[in-house]
Amino acid sequence: MSSLAFGLLHDRWIVGTLAGMAYAFAFYRRGRLGDAIAAHMTTNALIAIFVLVFGYWWLW
Repeated sequence: MSSLAFGLLHDRWIVGTLAGMAYAFAFYRRGRLGDAIAAHMTTNALIAIFVLVFGYWWLW
């Protein structure tokens, strides 16, 4: 349910839900919230780099 809620907060809700599931997995794997936060930060940083390098502004 939390992954679906996470996905609904994003324009691309299916991709957001899948990402939320990955972050939930990161949390449940070791029980550390910091792992999920680090995964989310890493995803956002990679998307930002991709947008800036290739100019795919529609991703933002």
